[in-house]
Amino acid sequence: IFVKREMEPMMLEVAGNSYPAIFNYRAITTFEDENEGASMEVFVALLDSVYDDHGNVRKDELGNPVPSLPTRLILSALKCMMNAAGVGVEEEELFSSVCFGELPVIIAQLKAVIAQQRYQNEKGERNQKNGKTTAIKK
Repeated sequence: IFVKREMEPMMLEVAGNSYPAIFNYRAITTFEDENEGASMEVFVALLDSVYDDHGNVRKDELGNPVPSLPTRLILSALKCMMNAAGVGVEEEELFSSVCFGELPVIIAQLKAVIAQQRYQNEKGERNQKNGKTTAIKK
C-alpha cells in the first residue's frame, strides 16, 4: 500500500487574489512537458542565481543586469505549481491577468515555495550532491 504524503500548499498573491501552490513532482513534470523538455532543475538554479529574494534581477560586477528568464517560463512554472495545488487555471488566463509590475513579487513567492518544499533530511539540511538538490532530479 502506498501511503500518500500530504503536502501543505503555500498561498501566493497573484493578480490581487490568494491561490495555493505546491512544488511537487506533478508541478515539475507538467512544467517540463509543457515547455518542450525544459529542465525544472535548471529553471530553479537560474531563479536562485538570476533573481534576489525580492524577485529583482541581480547585477553583474559592472552593475549591468544579468540576463533574466523569459516571462513565459516564470508564469508557466507558477501555473504548474497552482495546478498541482488544485487550482484550475489555464496558461492564457494567467498570462492575461498578471501585470508586468507583479513579476518580481511572483518570482519572490515562487522562490519561497520552492525553498520551503524542497526535500530536507532529519537534520533540516537540504539533500544536495555537487551543489544540486536531488529532489528535483528525474
